[in-house]
Amino acid sequence: MVRDDKAEKLEQAGLYRRALSRWLTVLDGCKMDAQREWIIKHRAELTENIKPPKVTVDNFSDVTRAATATQHRMGIAKPNGQAFRIKP
Repeated sequence: MVRDDKAEKLEQAGLYRRALSRWLTVLDGCKMDAQREWIIKHRAELTENIKPPKVTVDNFSDVTRAATATQHRMGIAKPNGQAFRIKP
């Protein structure tokens, strides 16, 4: 088993991607094959802990509602966008 305080602190904090990067740095400094194998297996275990980022769906109706509310607050709200039409 190989010990690295920095990598272990990152793991405990739940910063698995940073810990994986740190373990690669430690792997570069290892001279024994047993240590290298342990780090490779440990990195595989850490990879399983990484949660994929949440996917958010763009909802442009929220933007429309916010723009309409802003126009009402500014006092420039007109039906059918008449406030933004050029009048000859």
